[in-house]
Amino acid sequence: MGSKKNGDEFIMKVLFISHFKEGTAWSRAATDYATAMASAGIEVCARNVSLQAPTLEETIRKSTVTPVPMKIQNMMSKDTKNTEACVQFVLPHLTSHTSLFKNVIITDIDSTAPEVLTWFEHLRPADELWTVSAQAKEYFDRSSFSGKVRVIGKPFKPPKNTGEFSMPPELESAYKFYWIGGVETRFNLASVIKAFHSEFTSGEDVALILKPQHDLASPEQLHQHVSALSDQIKTALRIYPHTSLYRKEAIIPEALNRQGLDALHASCDCFVYTPHADSWAGEAASALYFGNTPILSAVGGALDLAGQSEPESSRLVGGSFSPCECGDAPFPQMYTGAELWFSPDVSEIRHNMRESYESRGEKPKKVQKLENISMESIGQNIREFLNAG
Repeated sequence: MGSKKNGDEFIMKVLFISHFKEGTAWSRAATDYATAMASAGIEVCARNVSLQAPTLEETIRKSTVTPVPMKIQNMMSKDTKNTEACVQFVLPHLTSHTSLFKNVIITDIDSTAPEVLTWFEHLRPADELWTVSAQAKEYFDRSSFSGKVRVIGKPFKPPKNTGEFSMPPELESAYKFYWIGGVETRFNLASVIKAFHSEFTSGEDVALILKPQHDLASPEQLHQHVSALSDQIKTALRIYPHTSLYRKEAIIPEALNRQGLDALHASCDCFVYTPHADSWAGEAASALYFGNTPILSAVGGALDLAGQSEPESSRLVGGSFSPCECGDAPFPQMYTGAELWFSPDVSEIRHNMRESYESRGEKPKKVQKLENISMESIGQNIREFLNAG
């Protein structure tokens, strides 16, 4: 592959294609990857691919979303002349391929059987696939994909300033478990609610704070969904004769920007996130940074994060793989019964929550720097991958 030189430094010009303008977690990850590349001296020419035209309601709801950062706008204004590689971070069916230069696809598909997805055919022409987790790489290595598969991870940027999250007065003294994630079945919020209410009595000074997320749902819809799920679980547990006798969760349905999420991390004690499937373990990296010893499903990116942080900085929950049962998959071809997903052991979640609560105050929180997934580290990895044979 051709490269230019400036002294002893290689400078590569890359066409980076992603969904920058959706105002979603994907858009934020795309911005992070572009920033990581630039930090390694790569010249980035960015191009946006729209997922679909938003409805009027979605447009109104997203009116407060932070616009595309100026640095990304500047990258979008660059021409593609002398481009040496194309990196795409888009939904697989929106990828395109050319023989003019190296084609790379960053994929966060976490399927145990990627070849059963109709999307696999869109990935097959790529020269390389970069997966978010080592486990996902294993799945693609077992497939018929003929190119090279590498692990890229997701860049993490430590917060510069962190404020305090405004908690209800009755929770100030409580030991605060918290969860941040999507409300879809695969994120398995039910396991966290079930573990909490079956392990702790209403008389213990402990709280469960839930921050549901969904790009297209209103705060009212999110609150209603989580409340109904909680009541359903409490009714089935039958520990108390009425759901009102259980300790009430604190539900935060309003959208939070990055600073708001960091403030929530800083104000809580133990992050619990036990999904059936998630390529990167959601907000686990931020929880590690704040020293909140996350309790995580032993699957996907959680395994990588646990391996990159200090011993005992996280707790992994075991379980088993079983056929997917998912009625709310983001696309029809995903999470079908032809795939397996992880079913965390709720008794292990309970045990880890109890241990975390009982050991509170024994030692101070310890910040995990997570240098292996810093912007600079991911950027250098991308640079090495692009220049490798």
